[in-house]
Amino acid sequence: MLSEDYQIESFLDAIEGKTYTQAFFLAKCEIIAVEHLLLIGKSTQNDVPVGVMGYADGLKEFILFFRYAVSKKRFSKDRYSKLFGPSPNKIETA
Repeated sequence: MLSEDYQIESFLDAIEGKTYTQAFFLAKCEIIAVEHLLLIGKSTQNDVPVGVMGYADGLKEFILFFRYAVSKKRFSKDRYSKLFGPSPNKIETA
């Protein structure tokens, strides 16, 4: 997994500089691994590591945002701003 501490910020740092396709693919792989952890925890009655549920929610929000540019009211619109450079349509004038 890209984030050993189950923090969405660690995941975002790990995918910084990746293309859209690479970032989306890594997010899908990451959520599969996290969901697998949750399923194993439920089926074996073991404790799920702290932060996994929040991490899973963060990854799902990331995928929703990345796929549809949809953000829920509860998270900051600037949360993923570092993934996007300046718009190529904006031309600075002196």
